[in-house]
Amino acid sequence: MHEAFVSELSAWVTDAGLAGIPETDIVSGFCDRCVAVGIPLDRVHVFIDTLHPVHEGRVFRWGHSRSESPIHEYGRPSLGGLDATNSASLDARATAIWRRSAITACCNPARRCCASP
Repeated sequence: MHEAFVSELSAWVTDAGLAGIPETDIVSGFCDRCVAVGIPLDRVHVFIDTLHPVHEGRVFRWGHSRSESPIHEYGRPSLGGLDATNSASLDARATAIWRRSAITACCNPARRCCASP
């Protein structure tokens, strides 16, 4: 693969993201550019997980059937056997689990998980 193509594609993705282009358009533009230079793509799925206790993430699809949406949002997976019959309680417990996670600790500027010497 040409270095020039990789540089141009990287610059385009960066510019598109900074310009606020919708994610589905960025995925389509990326894939269309790859196909145009001979990369044999048929279908692509881009998964983006979030750091949220309720909303797990999104999937962006390219090369999919027209009956499928190009974007799919998915919720959290099982929370280690927590009972989902009371969603408010489940959300509260999911939030508590998330707040105790290492990711939350690392993202909190008042609490450093990797203190410098």
